[in-house]
Amino acid sequence: GVSAAALEALEEAERAFNAAVVSNDPAQIAACITQDWVLVTPERGPIPAQAILSAIGSGVLSHDTMTKTTHHVHLLGNVATVAGRTRACSPLIDERSWRAGFPR
Repeated sequence: GVSAAALEALEEAERAFNAAVVSNDPAQIAACITQDWVLVTPERGPIPAQAILSAIGSGVLSHDTMTKTTHHVHLLGNVATVAGRTRACSPLIDERSWRAGFPR
């Protein structure tokens, strides 16, 4: 199983990421993710980090809230995979720009 210490470290990383996203500050968000990070959405599939950071930086996308429910954690050495459900309140300032900004 996953140790309590490992779970707490993952939860702290999630709290920091959630706070960064709600700050709507691309630099704070970038500090929490890797360059190859992707956001996977049901509507568009994987969206690269730079596209998300650009949309937030330009004001096309913003977040008022961010919560996560973790369903499964798997540790393999010093790498963890976390499966769960994220809910965010993200009013789109310009929906056409948002749609145009992400390739399918």
